[in-house]
Amino acid sequence: MGRVARVWTALACVGVVTACASGAPAPDRPASPSPAGSPSAAPGASLSADASPTGVPVASSCPADAVLDPVGLSSRRGVGAAVTAIFFAPAVTVGREVKIVWQMPGTAGFTVHADGPGGARTGPVWGPAAHSEPDQWGTGWVFRRPGCWTFVATRADGAAQLTVRVGR
Repeated sequence: MGRVARVWTALACVGVVTACASGAPAPDRPASPSPAGSPSAAPGASLSADASPTGVPVASSCPADAVLDPVGLSSRRGVGAAVTAIFFAPAVTVGREVKIVWQMPGTAGFTVHADGPGGARTGPVWGPAAHSEPDQWGTGWVFRRPGCWTFVATRADGAAQLTVRVGR
């Protein structure tokens, strides 16, 4: 099976799991207590005291899960939302465009940006472009600095963030 077929198979599986999941955390990823209405981090993320303008905390250092899995799939729960991303590259590196397909159930538009080292912020070089499947968008990204970058995806219902390591 080719890479694209494996990625879409993985996305379909995640879509089924996401659609069937209740709001409760998975048994292997217990929710950390946080005050009502305050943002919560992805498991393993190290958060700074600063939050992005959307109110979602930004990783201050690379969490252990900032490395892409072999299929390029990453999924996180955020404040009132969940996001799944498929990276069409084995790794994210400086100066090389990477396509990312996002799946984020919710209402209204979809926006995404990335906050990085030293307070840097970037948006996609193209997209978000709606896909034929509901709640899916494609984006293209080129990073100019290595380090940890936290994507913040937002819809009217809430926001979710995930962090990846960008290499040289």
